Amino acid sequence: MREGATRLKDFASAVRSRRLPVTFFILVGLSIVVGALMGYKSPLGNKLILYVIVIFNALMITYLVLLRNMTYGVILYLYALVFLNLYWRIAIPGRLPDLDIPRITFAFVWLIFLLETALGNRRPLPRTMIETAMLCMVGALLFSMLFMGQFQVRIFLNGFAIPYAMFVLCKNVFERREDVNRFLYLFAVPLAVYFPVNHFFEHLKMRSFVFPRYILDPQVAGQAVHWGARTLGVFLQPVVTGMALVSMFLLALYALSRSRGALPRIMAWVLVAITPIAVFLSLARSVYTGFAVAMIVLLLFSKKLKVYAFTILICAALVVMANWSDVKTENREAGGLATAETGRSRLVLLEASLNMFVDHPFTGVGFHDFEAHSRPYIRQVRTTLLGARESWMGKTLKQHNHFLNTMTELGLMGLIPELLIFYFLFKILLKARKVHDGAIDHDFVVVVWAVIAGYLTNAMFMEPRFYEFMSVLPFMLAGIVVGSYQRKQLGNSLSPN
Repeated sequence: MREGATRLKDFASAVRSRRLPVTFFILVGLSIVVGALMGYKSPLGNKLILYVIVIFNALMITYLVLLRNMTYGVILYLYALVFLNLYWRIAIPGRLPDLDIPRITFAFVWLIFLLETALGNRRPLPRTMIETAMLCMVGALLFSMLFMGQFQVRIFLNGFAIPYAMFVLCKNVFERREDVNRFLYLFAVPLAVYFPVNHFFEHLKMRSFVFPRYILDPQVAGQAVHWGARTLGVFLQPVVTGMALVSMFLLALYALSRSRGALPRIMAWVLVAITPIAVFLSLARSVYTGFAVAMIVLLLFSKKLKVYAFTILICAALVVMANWSDVKTENREAGGLATAETGRSRLVLLEASLNMFVDHPFTGVGFHDFEAHSRPYIRQVRTTLLGARESWMGKTLKQHNHFLNTMTELGLMGLIPELLIFYFLFKILLKARKVHDGAIDHDFVVVVWAVIAGYLTNAMFMEPRFYEFMSVLPFMLAGIVVGSYQRKQLGNSLSPN
């Protein structure tokens, strides 16, 4: 009791002395707004409220006993996203997002971050133009949801609010080399092994070895998930799992390259041997392209990882040339890439999206309302660069490009802030290769470049906002780099004790 009273006095003192930055109050205010939106018109019963209170009390006790370092909380949240996203949930009536383990874990970690900041245990880094652009993007989304589009809080959280929050959190939490190593060796390296091995088990239908078990009998909300011969992985979506697989591979290569001894080198080459095969089993061209782009980034800019990237690119080129007759066909299972029907469908969506933007340039058609407005525009498309469009083509197809989705649904109100986010982010990421503190080094920054390049490549061919892990990971890694850059620029005054 005395300790609690002391902490409250510390908080009051911090407020009176104005030691808390404006950013802190903005984050608290946004958290309250988002929480209010989640509870808006929600008929929560006493039983559900009791469950939530019990869960959060258990999490607080867990923090006091175990999680004295926030990086463990981040790792637990990421593991929950990977393995527990489709398990236990508390259903909330209406269109509001259910409470699941990853969501509760994130709320717990975010709450602890705000409490540590409020009590003066953590001094947050100054706000950059990246966060300002993020605030503008969140404002555009809230405006569109409340006044124009659909009230889709889960998509808002998965694709925007939580990734931006994790950027801010990781920017301030990963202060030391030990923090980054903890993330690499406790999360990235184990998953770099898990993803390709589990892909092999799934492809071979070895049910006893596939984990989680639902992968071989996938259902979401009572509906069967079917992607043909593609390996789905833990996210039940080949592109999302493929992006995660490639990202963990890149981070694991970096971690193993910094480890001494023969075993890490052997493990790195084993990953080099099995990961490209697992990437092929996704049978997703965007994953192939993202993997190739990531390898090119390593080849051009990395110091220690060039040899791995060069080996993979040469072997991939030889395999493609040896199987060129299959590559130029439409047979996905044989590695075929020339699917004219898919190409025409995407071109139909592109032209329809541009026409929608011309008619609704400033505020778009409304958040998550692309399908509701797209059909008349799709009917207007008669031909594409790949030939005439069949009458049925594109009518039931969802938007397959994240930035086109933003452009059509939010207009310039959302597109400009999102482009500014990446513009300001790239500015710092380019500088951070040479300017960083001891928490990271040159090659880590290059690996983050490669992960983000792979993410953006995939985002050009699908919509990542439905998948929290895919949206969170690049912003989390970018936050680590931006935080390191800022600490170096600001000097030792903000360095950890």
